[in-house]
Amino acid sequence: MHGDPFNYSDVVTDHPIAEFFPDFCGDCKWGGSTSCETRADFLVSNYKTKDAYDVLLNDTERPTCRNPPMPLYRLEDDHDEGDEESMFAHERPLPGSIALEPLVDISIYFYESLLPDVGRDLEMKMLEEYSNPNSTGDNLKADIAIIDLFRTFPGRTNDSSTAELFVVPYAHASHCLSKPTGVWINACGHIKTSQLQAGVIDQLDHYQGNELRHLFLNVINMGNSNPFIRNRQLTLSIGPRYKENDLLVPYLNDMPSNQPGAILDRPVGWWTRPRIYSVCLFVGITNS
Repeated sequence: MHGDPFNYSDVVTDHPIAEFFPDFCGDCKWGGSTSCETRADFLVSNYKTKDAYDVLLNDTERPTCRNPPMPLYRLEDDHDEGDEESMFAHERPLPGSIALEPLVDISIYFYESLLPDVGRDLEMKMLEEYSNPNSTGDNLKADIAIIDLFRTFPGRTNDSSTAELFVVPYAHASHCLSKPTGVWINACGHIKTSQLQAGVIDQLDHYQGNELRHLFLNVINMGNSNPFIRNRQLTLSIGPRYKENDLLVPYLNDMPSNQPGAILDRPVGWWTRPRIYSVCLFVGITNS
């Protein structure tokens, strides 16, 4: 059994591993190859977790460690019974439903003229898909939410001569995911350029001469998007950036309980609870 070489008097932070992870010496979900002794050494040396060895000493029957049990902490009122798992299961916001002044002083022109197969019909089809808790399109659904945000933006104008930004509500990532041909082709090749030209570009009455002010939604990995949309002068994307005017947005968290309005209503205990943090890194060359 491991001794206790760590000098507790050197502790500057206190991470109560025994209180929140009382059985961290169980089988690891990621393989079970790390010994409890190694895990305790790591916690003490890296995080000054002073009671890690106490847990080890009291848990001699388990030879390997495991990830902390989830959830770590939960308030009783975190979720209501029957709460939907996705914001897309709720009714969509309507234009004019937001009465507040916009935080950004900008006027936008929002096109409602796209052909249905790349516009409203596509949105409704993907809303049904994303409302399903078994949907596999988690990384691609942000465009539908962004379209709703722009459609209800208080700074909308119907006067193109006063607009500073023109929003093109074509949900390219969702269109790629929908696979209308039944197959996936590299760089969203299953979405034909002719359909995008006729259904999107040809419907933009104010595009010519204002290309740099027309915002396209391309919230898919750039290498997986159709070059016809990827190469537009101004786009929103989840990255990586291919050109200077690619604006990056994060992945969408569509849980109703994690939306800003719900977060603001959380009690003090929610803000001060213990937390587990994770970091996602994009490593390697771009997928192009």
